Amino acid sequence: MSEDKSLSKRLLGAGHVPTLRKKLARSIYYVPTIVAEAVRDAKHYLTHSGTLNVSPIGQLSARITQTYHNIEKGLSLPAPRPRFGAVHLANLIDYMRTYRELYEDGPELRSARDVLAAYAAFHDSIGVDDYPYKRSIGELVAEIPSSESQMGGLRKVYKRDILAATQGTDENFFLHRHSIRKFTEEDVDLGLIETAIKVAQKAPAVCNRQSGFVHVITDKKLIEAALKLQGGARGFAEGVNKVAVVTTDTRSFSHITERNQGWIDGGLFAMSFLYGLHMNGLGTCCLNWSKTNAQSDAMRKLIGANPWESIIMLVAIGHLQDEFEVPFSIRKDPASISRVIADWSESA
Repeated sequence: MSEDKSLSKRLLGAGHVPTLRKKLARSIYYVPTIVAEAVRDAKHYLTHSGTLNVSPIGQLSARITQTYHNIEKGLSLPAPRPRFGAVHLANLIDYMRTYRELYEDGPELRSARDVLAAYAAFHDSIGVDDYPYKRSIGELVAEIPSSESQMGGLRKVYKRDILAATQGTDENFFLHRHSIRKFTEEDVDLGLIETAIKVAQKAPAVCNRQSGFVHVITDKKLIEAALKLQGGARGFAEGVNKVAVVTTDTRSFSHITERNQGWIDGGLFAMSFLYGLHMNGLGTCCLNWSKTNAQSDAMRKLIGANPWESIIMLVAIGHLQDEFEVPFSIRKDPASISRVIADWSESA
C-alpha cells in the first residue's frame, strides 16, 4: 500500500493525534480565512449600513422608520408621559426635512407625518399645549400630504378578533411542517407565494424597519444555477418548481450594536415566510446559506440582487405529493432546552 503523503496527513498525522498538534494545524489553516471573511463582513456592513452615512434613501428611510416607531411605542404605553420623546422628535424632524429636500415624498415620510399628527392629538386630548417642537410638528403635518388611509400612529385591536383569527389553530399546524424533497409536477401559483410574503411581513422587525426581501425564481435554468451554487439540493433539484432567495437590506441597520440584527430579522422573516407557504399547503425545503463572501457575491450577481442585500437562505418550493418520506429528525425534549427562573435576587 502506498504511503499517503497528503498535506493534511503530514500536518495532522493519522489515528490519535495530540490535541495541541491538531489545534496548531487547524489554526494555521483556518484562522487567516476566518479573519479575511470577518474583514469583508465588516466592510460590507460599513459600506451599506447607516453607520457612516444616512443620506442615501435606503438608510434615511430606515432611520425615519426607526425613529417614528419610537414615538408610536411611546403613544401605545398604558399611560404615556406628557412631552415624552423630545430627542426622538428632534431627530425625526431633521430626518424628515432632509428626506423632503432630497427625495420630496415617500411612504416613510407619510407614515412619519401621521405619527407626528397622533403625537399632537395625544397632547391636545390631555390639555397639554407646550409639548416639544410643536411648531415644527404643525408645519410638517400641514405641508406633507396625508394618504387616503392612515399610515402611522395608533390603531385599536380587539382580543375577540385575535381569538377568532387563531381559533382552530393548534400546535399541529407547526408540528406538521417538514423539510420536503419530493414534489409533484404541478406549477405553483405565484399568488400563493405572494400571500406567504404578506404573512412574512408580519414577522417582528427591529423598530418596524422591515428589511426582509424575497427573490422568487421561476425560470428553470436560473433555478438550476441557483441550486447548484447553493449546493444542498443534489438529488432533488430537478423536481423543485420555484425557488425563493430570502435576503435582508443592510441599509436598514446602523452602529456596531446592530451588526448582527439583519440575521435575526432575516431569520424571523424567513420562518414566517415558510409558515405562510405551509398555510397554503405547499411543500418547502430550507437551503442554508453558510457561504463565503465570494459565494454571496456570485449569488447576488446570478439573481440580480443589490450589493446591500445579505442572503439569509434559499427555499425550494413545490406542491405536496399524496404520500412521501421525510427524515425522522427527532426533536429534543423541551425540558432539556429551557429553564424557568422563578426566584431571583440581584445579589445571587
